[in-house]
Amino acid sequence: MKPPFHRRKFLINTDFQFPFIARMVVINLLTMAVLFIGLYLIFYRFNFLGNELGLESGHRFYEFVREQFVLISALFVGAALSSSIVLAVYAIFLSHRIAGPLENLKLRFKELQENAPENCKTTFRKDDFFHDLAGAYNEHLDNVQKLHDEARKDT
Repeated sequence: MKPPFHRRKFLINTDFQFPFIARMVVINLLTMAVLFIGLYLIFYRFNFLGNELGLESGHRFYEFVREQFVLISALFVGAALSSSIVLAVYAIFLSHRIAGPLENLKLRFKELQENAPENCKTTFRKDDFFHDLAGAYNEHLDNVQKLHDEARKDT
């Protein structure tokens, strides 16, 4: 039975999960930075166009361009922060689905040192990744048990 959502532990392998989450956020911020640079170049072209048209430096056109740039910059900062937060939360859940099965196997290997193979089989949650890994691990335990049983018969 699953514990209630608020009692679940989503950071189970911080050595893997924190760098994974950080990479996702950094990729997002770098993407937003590239888009912002493109936007900056567009506004720079507006100023260049004003110069080509012979507008004076105090012309209303330049003030308008500057106001729009400040407005869109604030929008970009808000979008970058909010998308980074959303992506970080998603990365926590995604990394949990990756780290969970691996932690499960690590625990089973530790149990295997203390118990017989038939007591150490594993299953993963339905939303976890690597279900084939659980099957391969369980098949390996069956093979180890068969070899162990055959060795007992021979002695």
